[in-house]
Amino acid sequence: NKHNDYPQRIFELNTVFGSGNSETGVVERDNLCVVLTHPNVSFTEIKQIIDCLFKLLNVSYSLEEKEIPMCISGRSGEIIVNGKKIGIIGELHPQVLINFNLDYPVALMEIDLDWLKG
Repeated sequence: NKHNDYPQRIFELNTVFGSGNSETGVVERDNLCVVLTHPNVSFTEIKQIIDCLFKLLNVSYSLEEKEIPMCISGRSGEIIVNGKKIGIIGELHPQVLINFNLDYPVALMEIDLDWLKG
């Protein structure tokens, strides 16, 4: 999307396939991913989206600091609901931006929505 104007706010809801405990060895999960990019994007901005989402769902959550290799140290973590990790949040590491030839910082979150199913 580098040819499009900034700021960019990208939201995607999709089915993700992975290995797991099933007859075929493949499990499907519904994930929500949000990516923000513009010259002044920050961890706080992506956290505000999570705050709003969980407020609308009337669900309590917490963040636990966690080193995520693609993210800046100290600016990444896991999203926890009812003691279970359901997603990640962070700011992409500058080397990742260089590797993908990205012009501006990127903040992101990804949430496995299957916990909503009960």
